[in-house]
Amino acid sequence: MNSILRFIFLAALLVQPNLVFGAPACSKENIDSCLSEGNNYLYGNGITKDPEQALKYFLAACGLRSAQGCRQAGIVYDTRGEHKESVKQHTVACDLGIKESCRDLIILGDRKSVG
Repeated sequence: MNSILRFIFLAALLVQPNLVFGAPACSKENIDSCLSEGNNYLYGNGITKDPEQALKYFLAACGLRSAQGCRQAGIVYDTRGEHKESVKQHTVACDLGIKESCRDLIILGDRKSVG
């Protein structure tokens, strides 16, 4: 019986790794898992595209001080036309060292120069 369960686990891991590591690992404050799960939902990698779920995971990563998580959240907000939230997330990403978000803030009209 153990070998059957092991086979099912490995098959699930190969077919859809986010089922095994993504959401549960993110809930345990694993930044890489949060980002990976967010990207899976954003681009529909092995699951149905869902920008709202992607945003949830990017915000979780941002809350863990992931500059990339904040940037991705800012991008999702921008595509939804939520300027204020986009600026807020890009500001955090910029402050955490993502130069692209600093440039995005200039484009969004919220910064005078790249920091």
